[in-house]
Amino acid sequence: MKNNKKQHIPSRRSFVKKASVAALGFHIVPRFVLGKGYVPPSDKISLGIIGTGKQGNLLAKYFIENTHTQIVAGSDVWNTKRASFKSNVADYYAKLRGVTNYKGVESYLEYKELLDRSDIDGVIITTPDHWHGIQAIDAMNSGKDVFCEKPLTNTIQEGIDMVKAVKENGTVFQTGSMQRSWEIFRKAKDVVSSGKLGDIMQVQVNVGDPARNYDLPSQEIPDGVDWNRWCGPAPLTGYHDTIAPKIVDTYPDWRFFKEFGGGILADWGAHMFDIAQWAL
Repeated sequence: MKNNKKQHIPSRRSFVKKASVAALGFHIVPRFVLGKGYVPPSDKISLGIIGTGKQGNLLAKYFIENTHTQIVAGSDVWNTKRASFKSNVADYYAKLRGVTNYKGVESYLEYKELLDRSDIDGVIITTPDHWHGIQAIDAMNSGKDVFCEKPLTNTIQEGIDMVKAVKENGTVFQTGSMQRSWEIFRKAKDVVSSGKLGDIMQVQVNVGDPARNYDLPSQEIPDGVDWNRWCGPAPLTGYHDTIAPKIVDTYPDWRFFKEFGGGILADWGAHMFDIAQWAL
């Protein structure tokens, strides 16, 4: 059955606007009186972030800078990262919007609790790659639009399943591919696509090694992380802090192991191969 929860978003906002007009009567303040660029709360897109490590916090900052969006929730398997995320979001709003004592963000250990919230319009997925497919599909089936970090999946089948979920739910889906937004890459693409270089017969891309089997020695699982949830759909391996460090401000090494990622071949190939295919 097609999920129709997403269809409630426009009607909810329309209801809020109409109810506000009825309640205010003639005491209506035009938007322009409130200043250029003002976006009323009813028009903002409410977002939740699944995966509140370094990349999740970075993207949260970017979306907070956009006055049309607001961050209202985050989910992570680390207690410390959830707490850090809430603190960072409050600091971002305080500095960028002049809002003090911001209390508008909740954090969850279980990401499905975030997806159950009807007030959230879309989610940003910045978890390790082995979680992308399942979490993105769960989000779409919950009526949420999705921004998912690259690489989108670790397997072709997961990619097929994600495309199916997009079509079935009518989802707005975007993947984070930064080089598509960089002017230098866009110019290079335009030069190739224009035919100025003639017929391109071969493209060579050098991005690094593929993933290897997980071979790190097991360490004691630290307090504050749900290791079973971290592994999730991947094999339950021993814990090691190079793939799942406590600290937030680092890019972990899980991407180098087949159980969780595709190595540098996939991590940077998602950029470099994409640009080559885009231009051709």
